[in-house]
Amino acid sequence: GRWMDYLGTQVEETDSVRWSHIGGGTATGDWLAYDPVDPRFVSMAYYVYVSDLMSNIARVLGKDDDSSRYVVLADDIRREFRDRYVNPDGSMRQTTQTAYLLALRHDLLPDSLRGNAVEALCSKIRDNGYRLSTGFVGTPLLCSTLSDNDVDDMAYTLIQQRENPSWLYSIDQGATTIWERWDSYTREGGFHKHPWNMNSFNHYSYGAVVEWLYSYVGGIRPGAPGFSKVILAPRVDRRSDDLLSLNSQKRITWATASTVTPHGKVTSEWRRTPDGNYDFHFTLPRGMEYEVDIPGLTDRDRVKVDFIEP
Repeated sequence: GRWMDYLGTQVEETDSVRWSHIGGGTATGDWLAYDPVDPRFVSMAYYVYVSDLMSNIARVLGKDDDSSRYVVLADDIRREFRDRYVNPDGSMRQTTQTAYLLALRHDLLPDSLRGNAVEALCSKIRDNGYRLSTGFVGTPLLCSTLSDNDVDDMAYTLIQQRENPSWLYSIDQGATTIWERWDSYTREGGFHKHPWNMNSFNHYSYGAVVEWLYSYVGGIRPGAPGFSKVILAPRVDRRSDDLLSLNSQKRITWATASTVTPHGKVTSEWRRTPDGNYDFHFTLPRGMEYEVDIPGLTDRDRVKVDFIEP
């Protein structure tokens, strides 16, 4: 609460405008992005995010007045964000992949503009050769935000991209750990191509994509605190032929994932059958509450749920 109070005292004056919901200071922004975003944009996006979190936390703790106060604060930040970063015609003044991802993830835009932002994000990816351009802030949001907005095909295309920058590019260079830079090593430039020698080969950052692999490809998500309930919602690879032809990418035809919850192990597996349908198989600890919510499920697909002793 004291930190939130401190943030409320921070102001900024630019072009004769006094901004009063700026989210504190700025630092590295979208660190090491190929296409940087205004660090102030990042600060304001996360000011909204923590305000929403504080509202939810206060509500759970029974502090309804505090919860309501943070709801009002989040609304005020969103209003100032739109004044600062959204043009009168509804387009955004920051147009990087990360800018669109933050705006979509943290509900910074009115509902009427979300569709435009999704299309703009996909256009940025297509125009970049179906490659990402995000850094430390944008990359963890990338595939999950695409899937949340029903653009799974673009997420699957990115995960199998092999050109720089991409996850598989580093693997093709022999990487066994996650790099700090997308181009920490390149065939053309070697190791030391940057003006200052900051080049870690053991950073988690971009590895955050595994959250999408578990929660969206595997589809294992908590439906209640502590996994007392599980949501089973795999999003299978339904890319179109034009996307599959990109760099000779192949469709992902099966996936399996598992995670150990406080109640026991949950496993998810799906497989595309020769007739083009899908078989889904889940195993859960006996007694665990669950819900199956598979996007695009048809009556030709098969779903099986087995229970095992925890």
